[in-house]
Amino acid sequence: MFLDDLDDQVKELSPRMSQTLRHLLAGASEKEIALSLGLSPHTVHDYVKGIHKRFGVRSRGELLAAFLSASEGDLGDARCQTLVISRRQGGDDGT
Repeated sequence: MFLDDLDDQVKELSPRMSQTLRHLLAGASEKEIALSLGLSPHTVHDYVKGIHKRFGVRSRGELLAAFLSASEGDLGDARCQTLVISRRQGGDDGT
């Protein structure tokens, strides 16, 4: 998966799904994401399933690998770069 493809897919996410993605890439659990965003764990679980489907992955590990793999060759896009940097620093991006 190339960075441009990831960026296009990230742009198509709803704001809440985008926030959920950022938290996932930062290593947060579904329960932690729910508490942070003020959502039910069930809603977060549904968002996670949607994110996995959107990016064609079956696990968090595959999701992270897709972002890291795509970023190795080209870190020019600010949106995906922010997600990757957030994950590498072990935090979230403040959303």
